[in-house]
Amino acid sequence: MISLFYAIAVAAAPPAGRIAADSTQVSRWLKQAMPSDFKQGGFSGLQYWQWLGLFIVIALGILANYAARALLRPVFRRGLQRSGLGLDDKSVQRARRSIGPFVSAVVWLLLIRLLGFTGAARDVALTATAVYAVFTGTIASWRMVDVLADALLRVAKRTESRVDDVVIPMVRKATKVFLVAFGLVYCAQNLNINIIPLITGLGIGGLAVAFAAKDTIENFFGSVAVVLDRSFEVGDWVVVGDVEGIVEQLGFRSTKVRTFSNSQVTIPNASLVRASVDNYGRRAYRRWNTTISVQYDTSPEKLLAFTEGIRELVRRHPYTRKDSYQVWCNDFADSGLKVLLYVFYQLPDWSTELRERERLLVDIVRLADRLGVKFAFPTRTVHHFQGEPGPSGSRYEIPRGTSDDEARNTGVQVAREITEDQPWRTEAPGPVEFAAPRPAGSLKDR
Repeated sequence: MISLFYAIAVAAAPPAGRIAADSTQVSRWLKQAMPSDFKQGGFSGLQYWQWLGLFIVIALGILANYAARALLRPVFRRGLQRSGLGLDDKSVQRARRSIGPFVSAVVWLLLIRLLGFTGAARDVALTATAVYAVFTGTIASWRMVDVLADALLRVAKRTESRVDDVVIPMVRKATKVFLVAFGLVYCAQNLNINIIPLITGLGIGGLAVAFAAKDTIENFFGSVAVVLDRSFEVGDWVVVGDVEGIVEQLGFRSTKVRTFSNSQVTIPNASLVRASVDNYGRRAYRRWNTTISVQYDTSPEKLLAFTEGIRELVRRHPYTRKDSYQVWCNDFADSGLKVLLYVFYQLPDWSTELRERERLLVDIVRLADRLGVKFAFPTRTVHHFQGEPGPSGSRYEIPRGTSDDEARNTGVQVAREITEDQPWRTEAPGPVEFAAPRPAGSLKDR
């Protein structure tokens, strides 16, 4: 579509210097067919019949504009319905409307040469219409690029790879730059501006321009390196130096990251090539490492039942990794016994991770309540020495051969009772969805 606009413009409007001096046979036939009164007078170097013909040509171009819009309207509408991509109707309509002025420019270029203009009038008319054709063709191509890029982006969002989400915007910008450059060059040719000295001057001053644009060139090649290396993609959670957030856009010069405080940080792509990028978006699992403190007066049997019960909860919860977890009483703290809880989650986002953490913590609280285990908190107990100590005694019995296993079985049984009737046992809950706020008065007073 883009190349078609320029092909039509070039075929219909060669540069002014190449236009033949003689009138075409059609223009001579038109002149002969005109009444003698229209051929005898005139002003501004044009005869009356030529002014009349110019008015008709302008009217035909305007009619072609509206006709093209009317003919393209059902074509674009059917294209939108068949694509099923949900494209923005306004951008598609703007693209359709921009084709109309280009069609009128082509009509003027084709018909204005039939009027037999000569001299300065010929050069001005054909040059003006040629420049207008290039201008309208550039606008039409620009808007068609937007429509095509939007369609490709929507198709890319349906694929698993995110490389195309980055490449398509870059190609979109490069195509627009090419269109503008091509339009300027062609307009210069129609205006008889010699661009060879300009290009030569750019070649001579290329070294100075390269030094002046060193950072821009470095950032451009940095963006190419990032795309080829695929160290991150749009939508990934990354940490680059002191910047942490979600990648929003990867451009020619810089990458934009939306931080969790909702600010936008722009990182030059040249810095990304040298920086260490920690990509949290590539994690297969999300680790959670914490400790649970229980009171020192917890009996060994209860402690074993508690740790084994937590393991059973991990084995039964929907999103926890079942082949890699650690739950052990592993340290003595100032205020209690420390139980290590080290688990992995396979989750789509952070909100769902927090929800599943809460689910596991709530079940651990229920487990501790059923087993009679009390959580520890920082306390200080002062003991006073009162002379000779009395006879020592043991608070806990010496374990039998199966007592530890019995304690663990108790923990497993309690954990199963807690989770048996939970709805997520039959179907894993989906990602977190934020519902709209409830209207005032919708909750019953408690």
